[in-house]
Amino acid sequence: MAAKVARDLGLLPGRDRSPDAENEKDVEAPTSFKGEEGLILTGTQLAALADDDQDAYKDAIDRCIIFAKLSPYQKLEVVKALRAGGGGRAVAFLGDGVNDALAIRGADVGISVDSGTDIAKEAADVILLEKSLGVVADGVVEGRIT
Repeated sequence: MAAKVARDLGLLPGRDRSPDAENEKDVEAPTSFKGEEGLILTGTQLAALADDDQDAYKDAIDRCIIFAKLSPYQKLEVVKALRAGGGGRAVAFLGDGVNDALAIRGADVGISVDSGTDIAKEAADVILLEKSLGVVADGVVEGRIT
């Protein structure tokens, strides 16, 4: 599902599927789509990389576009790795649940929504009154004006 949404938004290339493919396994099998190898990582795949090779783990986080099915601790570790990556990168994390609170707190800018859990809102730097990514986009545009 995450890969489909990303494809629909133009964040990933379109599918190059064989005619025999019947099941959609967007997140479970990222290497089955041409051009998507390494752009989508699940929590299981990330854990395997962390156990095997720290350099490959860091490279995967830098290259990856979609992280899916991560544990709360993995979310925090991804945020930390992105922040430590250098290059003047700022990391924002948007979440609304208990499982997002660690990463919200660990990001440069933690964002939650007014309808989120109390712990997510307490961890956040910014609370959106509207549950819409358009509000975030509008805020970024407005912020660049001033």
